[in-house]
Amino acid sequence: MYYHQQNFYTFAWTQPENVDKYSNFVINLIFDWQTLLAAIIAGVPAALGARYLWKQIKLQKDELDRTKRKESISARLRLSTALASLTTYWKKCFSEIMDGNYSINTLPSEALATLMDAASTVDEDTFEVFRDIITEAQVFSSRYKSEVGPLEAGRQNTLLLNIASLHAATDSLYAFARFEAETVKKFAEEREIFEQSLSNMLAISGRLQSRPHDLRIIVNALNSKFRPDTSDTHPPVYPAPEE
Repeated sequence: MYYHQQNFYTFAWTQPENVDKYSNFVINLIFDWQTLLAAIIAGVPAALGARYLWKQIKLQKDELDRTKRKESISARLRLSTALASLTTYWKKCFSEIMDGNYSINTLPSEALATLMDAASTVDEDTFEVFRDIITEAQVFSSRYKSEVGPLEAGRQNTLLLNIASLHAATDSLYAFARFEAETVKKFAEEREIFEQSLSNMLAISGRLQSRPHDLRIIVNALNSKFRPDTSDTHPPVYPAPEE
């Protein structure tokens, strides 16, 4: 036992022999750490390449953002003309619908195409307004025939409510088209908004002689969608819808 312990302590405290392969200290250092040095040498170009790639990606992203911004501005510049064309169409149809007739009025497809182009460059809230105008305009066009003749029974109220919604939505986009607002939110379907929209179209339609009769038609259309509040003690504020 004593013999083995002595050999152990002798081994532990004995200076190791010189294992240097070369007489030069630097060469020996490189030889001992060659694996680490090789990794460092290989890593430096990789890091530089990654940094260059990151710069390229950032430049491409900035260029893409600039392109999208230009497309958005270009689409908004064309938007005012498209909205004016749609507003003119709504007003023409409104006057004929108030008289209970169809008329030869074609939905301006170029204006809708402009809205479709602009819709891809806007935020989500504004996109919903664009989408509603495009889809509702197509529905209205299918209901309101481009021909001469009287409206079917019960069709007048439906068409007036359609055109009131379309006119209000179109009107809400003018501030966006003029760069006065960066986003537009979908309006709530409330009686006041529909009534204001129809009143605006009536005011500029030049139908002064038939205004009392027109107001009754508008109230009748509004009551078909928004029933007036009633109670046991207070009669309806507006007359019941006419059939």
